Amino acid sequence: MALSALAIGLSACNGLPSYGSRHPATTQGNSMFNLWQGSMTLGLAIGIFVWGLILYSVFKFRKKGNSIPSQTQYHVPLEITYTVIPILIVIGLFYFTIQSEHKVDKIVPNPAVKVTVTAFQWGWKFNYPKQNITIATTNPGSRPTLVIPTKVPVRINLVSSDVIHSFYVPKFLFKRQAIPGVKNTFDFNATKPGTYLGECSEFCGLHHDNMLFYVKAITPAAFKVWLASNHGKATA
Repeated sequence: MALSALAIGLSACNGLPSYGSRHPATTQGNSMFNLWQGSMTLGLAIGIFVWGLILYSVFKFRKKGNSIPSQTQYHVPLEITYTVIPILIVIGLFYFTIQSEHKVDKIVPNPAVKVTVTAFQWGWKFNYPKQNITIATTNPGSRPTLVIPTKVPVRINLVSSDVIHSFYVPKFLFKRQAIPGVKNTFDFNATKPGTYLGECSEFCGLHHDNMLFYVKAITPAAFKVWLASNHGKATA
């Protein structure tokens, strides 16, 4: 447990490598990123320790004659130790995984913005019901832009009008399926301004490759200006 806590705790530091993962642009993604860093760091530490024991045994106890080396059998404290430690490591990883899942799936009572995202063959529609704004794929291959503010919770209600699709933003480290007849609800908080590519990662038919979109995160002040200038507008 101590090793797991140490590894996961150290993952919050900027000094650890990303181990091939993207640096996330949301607070929810950052939680998963820290879990990934901690898990990989712990696994690397355990691997180094185990390989060290193997190499130590290979060189220290290599065959020097026909005599049988001394045997360690029925050493109860040792057996308990190497049984309990892996169990504690698994429990620690399980605990931090649950904590990360809770942060990713947390739904705040009053999000700053609500958007209904509709996936269809083969495009996307983003509707801001309170502001009566609709942005959608205008022709095959076009990429609509979901505009959101930074630093505040954004509520997404994800639906599908035909087959199963998948709302995936790689920079957010987040993916959620859009299933006909089911409304998937989730929040995310963009941490910094930027434009991020999104896609459908569930094969949904002939023109699946056209299902691309952008998520544009802007400051709250700029978002208010954008809402005012686009109130009541729709593209279809």
